[in-house]
Amino acid sequence: MMAANRVKSPRAIEASSREGLRVVTEVVHEMARRLRYRIDPTDLESLGVMVLCDAMTRYDPRRCDFAPYVSERLRWAMMSEARREQRRHRLLAEACGVSGDDTEEEVDGDDVAMLFGPSSTDDPASALEQRELRQHLRRSLRALPDEVRAVLIRHYFGGESFEEVARETSRSKATVTRLHHAGLTMLGASLGWCAT
Repeated sequence: MMAANRVKSPRAIEASSREGLRVVTEVVHEMARRLRYRIDPTDLESLGVMVLCDAMTRYDPRRCDFAPYVSERLRWAMMSEARREQRRHRLLAEACGVSGDDTEEEVDGDDVAMLFGPSSTDDPASALEQRELRQHLRRSLRALPDEVRAVLIRHYFGGESFEEVARETSRSKATVTRLHHAGLTMLGASLGWCAT
């Protein structure tokens, strides 16, 4: 319940924090179900805490109540993260030339699609650049360790949640999440992208 130019007592800050954390927990559960657990609830919770901290510094009690304000900001941030995750999934699928129904073996095929879809230009330099990018992506995917690559394939191309991958591979969810993050980081570093 902080106004941008108003100093609050530690007791008021603590009360706002407690109320905000309660709202974060509620919204995380709601959004995890709504997003069909495609994003790890732990990641949503981390995002929620960051949004809460920002919301507490921007909140103006003269404009609205605290809980609805935080709730709206949380939903907005979580849906934005879901859209980013969906775009990453789509770009990886397009880059590998596979759909969610394709198998892991087909990802290694020589028919890797263009990273951003068919070129709309007849420019030979652009065509060469896209061909080189496809080749680099293919090599990068093949270079990933088997267990890391398997998690990426199952999650992005098989549509499996981290819980499903963990259950099917007899690993803990934390291990699967760690392998997923490591895979995106390695792939992003290899391609010169910032993977998060």
